[in-house]
Amino acid sequence: MLLIFLVSLIFILPQVFSGNMILGSDSIFHFNRFYDTAQQIKHFNFNYHISIYGFQQSGRIVNALYGPFLAYFHGFLVLLSKNWFSYQVLSNLVLYNLAGLSMYIFILKSKLSKKYAFIGAILYISSYAIQYWTIRQGFTSWGAALLPLALSLLFELNETKQVPKYLLGIYTAMMVQTHMLSSLILVLIYLPFFAQAFFQNKQKLDFLKKLCREIVHFFGLTLNIWGSYLFVLKDNVLISPRVNQLMSLNTINHNSYYWLLNPITLIPIFLLIYTYFARKWNQTDSATKTWFWVMTVFLLLTTSIIPWDYLIANENPVAQLIQFPFRFFVPVSIIAIYLSLKIISSSHLQKKQLRNVLMIILAVSVIQPTILSATAVLDWNSAEHFILNRYKVVFTGDSETIKKSFYDSDKSRALELVAKGTPDYLPQYGSPKPATDYYDDYIAKVIQNKDFTKTVSKEGLILEWQGDSNKEIEVPVIVYKNTLLELNGEKLNHGSLQLSAIGTPTVKQIPKAKNSLVLSYKMDSVEQGMIVITVLTWLLILVSGTLKFLRQR
Repeated sequence: MLLIFLVSLIFILPQVFSGNMILGSDSIFHFNRFYDTAQQIKHFNFNYHISIYGFQQSGRIVNALYGPFLAYFHGFLVLLSKNWFSYQVLSNLVLYNLAGLSMYIFILKSKLSKKYAFIGAILYISSYAIQYWTIRQGFTSWGAALLPLALSLLFELNETKQVPKYLLGIYTAMMVQTHMLSSLILVLIYLPFFAQAFFQNKQKLDFLKKLCREIVHFFGLTLNIWGSYLFVLKDNVLISPRVNQLMSLNTINHNSYYWLLNPITLIPIFLLIYTYFARKWNQTDSATKTWFWVMTVFLLLTTSIIPWDYLIANENPVAQLIQFPFRFFVPVSIIAIYLSLKIISSSHLQKKQLRNVLMIILAVSVIQPTILSATAVLDWNSAEHFILNRYKVVFTGDSETIKKSFYDSDKSRALELVAKGTPDYLPQYGSPKPATDYYDDYIAKVIQNKDFTKTVSKEGLILEWQGDSNKEIEVPVIVYKNTLLELNGEKLNHGSLQLSAIGTPTVKQIPKAKNSLVLSYKMDSVEQGMIVITVLTWLLILVSGTLKFLRQR
């Protein structure tokens, strides 16, 4: 494990030595998410649903629908960090070690030796599945970090033909709490393996009973997620994430080819795997064949062989959910690394030849991502391209002022100077509009509507302004069905509110006087209970797991 940590340190050296940030396309969105949870922890003022510190203190819902527990974990990392630069370096280091450990356990569970487990771990953290967070702040990488651990139980399943006790529920819940699409990919991989084990098991009723037990455990560990979706979606129509109209371009045989080339050793790995299976198919066991077929299917999904653009043009909901086909390359990377190491370990290479092959793999796996990071940090020196994607990004101030803000101990400063009009999870009122309109609405009605003072108290988010006329005024906050508003001491009825397409309210103001609007969110008591049960269940597992570990030492 020390070696994985040392390699992780090498990967972050370009950033440490240059002192440069890497602002990818999703950086500002996630920084706002984590700043919000960090401030909640710091002030011990928790609001599970609405953003009262991040996202322009708009009261919009994000974290409750997007990995809430992991958002609070990152909030803790933000609190530990002096500024956004140190947070970025720390989060990268944590991710590398988490992914490395996860892959190390996966390879060990496959019965390969520690030597191969270490090589596999380094190969994996050098892959773009993990580098995606470092270079672009794509949150898929956090799901990818835990995916090998969640897949490791399949080796026990294949060996015993029994449902792994507790692990199935825990690992699946862990993935859902981290990244929803990654958890869907996990379930898709589980299906053929569990179907195979079910048909090979002579006690099929007992198998189903144990499977149902794990499903119950899973729901007990994810009640908070389903509660949020149930109670938010029950009363609100939410704006969906922007649909990618050109999905075929985001495939590994088109613009997203870099997933296949990081590390470059993936090319000979695929050649090795497909050559080996073409020659040795009849001598290969059924479980290994299943791994091969799963890898191949997901590999095809990452290409434009699938008519992605046609599916989008016909409003296929599955394709709209996926957005980027390259996300399917995450399990491909894991399985390809495993199969190649399995093949190499069983080869007839002499000890010296084997050592040379493994050393080349290791060297490339360390050097290439380091160079990738060293190249990425250079963008920070540009006055125009210091942020990767400028789509609907609002800059306040010159580039030098903005850059300095990311090294400021006041982390809110950077989020004030750089804002993005991402409308994901905003409420939709009235007839649907094009995605671009929702971006523009959020920019105009929330980001650029600054004539208000915003503070936070135990009562909620407080907006104050000086009334300048008898005219009604649009306030830069977002109203959902369960959002509570109190204007100048008077509670407002939701049904009588005048709301924009994204839920910003227009209210009467008192002229020539100080006006105050208090915003809070009413959580259903049933949902509160679901969150409490989820937290207590996870705490029980952590305590029991820790005690079991200590007894075994």
